[in-house]
This record gives sequence, structure tokens and C-alpha cells, in this order.
Amino acid sequence: MTFDCPLQTTAISTQFVLTHRKLQIDIRGWSTTSTRQMLISDYWFRDVAAHFATLFGVQAVITTLIQISSVSISLCLLGALQKRKKLDDHQKINQRNGRRGNRPKL
Repeated sequence: MTFDCPLQTTAISTQFVLTHRKLQIDIRGWSTTSTRQMLISDYWFRDVAAHFATLFGVQAVITTLIQISSVSISLCLLGALQKRKKLDDHQKINQRNGRRGNRPKL
């Protein structure tokens, strides 16, 4: 993922000219310094924030999916261990009582 907005000088120049013209029409006495500050704040609060949120969001989703899958794997293993313990307990009971071959229903 690249973030090449600061390197697009023609796009920045075009955006500056269009924004400056529009704001000069809307607000009397609008200066180039004001347009510059407005474009800089838009860049930081819109573009950089969106880029950061995207990177952070992707990582959060990946981490959540990994945690969910590890929990489900752990639960499967836990279930298998519980079934094995029931089988072992039943075999021990049968050995004490002298019976063999009867398996419990799991």
C-alpha cells in the first residue's frame, strides 16, 4: 500500500488553483495563505487520517480473525481431550469391575 499524495505536484497545483478560485468567489479577501493552510489541514485530517485508519483497521481485522481461529482450535482440542478423558475413565471403571469391550456413548 503506497501513500504517494505528497508526490503528485500537478494534482496539488490543480487542487490549489480550483480551491483558491472557489473560495475567492465565496469569501471576499480570501488569501493564498488561507488556501494553503486549508489544503494542509485537509491533507492531515482527511488523507493521513484515512490512511492510518485503513492500516490500523486491516491489522485489527487480521488480528481478530487469528484470535477467533485460535479460540476455535483450542475449543476443538479441549473437546477432544474431554472425550478422551471420558473414554479413559470408562475403561478404568470397566477394569475395576472386570468388564472389557463396552465403550461409552460419546
